[in-house]
Amino acid sequence: MTRVHADIEVEAATFLGFSVFCVRLSRVDDEQLLGRAAEAWSHGQQSDALRLLKDAIRLDPSLGSVRRVLADRYREMGKPDQAGRWGITLDGWTTDVERDRLARLLAASGIDESQAARFLVLPDSRVPESVKELLQGPTAVYRNRFRAQLREEYPEKDRSPLFVSTSILWVLFVITSVGGAYAISGFAVFGLASSLLARTIVLIGVGILAMALASSAALTATMTAKGWAAGWALGSLIVGAVTVWTSASGWALR
Repeated sequence: MTRVHADIEVEAATFLGFSVFCVRLSRVDDEQLLGRAAEAWSHGQQSDALRLLKDAIRLDPSLGSVRRVLADRYREMGKPDQAGRWGITLDGWTTDVERDRLARLLAASGIDESQAARFLVLPDSRVPESVKELLQGPTAVYRNRFRAQLREEYPEKDRSPLFVSTSILWVLFVITSVGGAYAISGFAVFGLASSLLARTIVLIGVGILAMALASSAALTATMTAKGWAAGWALGSLIVGAVTVWTSASGWALR
């Protein structure tokens, strides 16, 4: 008996001078659907044919004949991962290479057993044993391998003590800058502010800034951004030189 399923078509219509879109739900049998897909494929419209087949399967995942044609098309295109994805539920259909590529795809996509039914567009929520074996076997192996490669390419940096010290220095600089400004303003209200106090607070802040820049340069040098490290180092040298010069000239004591 020929199976019948729903086919969604989007049509454009004109109403009161405006273009509107409507969705029409029609009933099309498998043979007609496969015929339309084959016609699109023969005219070089591969993406349209694939989309037509996939949309039909998503509407009715139990369409085994449509699923087989879709998997065959991907095999013909030389895409074993997609052939395995759409053909894994067909008993004895997928090859070892297609199952292996599907395992890689599942691992790279982070698909576990709870997500497999939706990703593979299975007829129901129950995951077949063939898919479970794939997830627990080669997919798990590839997932661990990908994680190991990721750790090698992006190793975790030892942020202690440079990260901690740099953070502390920047916090101290902010506290000194903001707190110093409020302190000077407070003393000025009572007529107790002096140029010596203001210059001392400024020198302390600049000194902490120089150390924060130097620590940031050292921290950045441990990473891949060598250009940033050079910028931090240059900034710390300039600020440090200004601090030393002002201290040596007795500017803060005037």
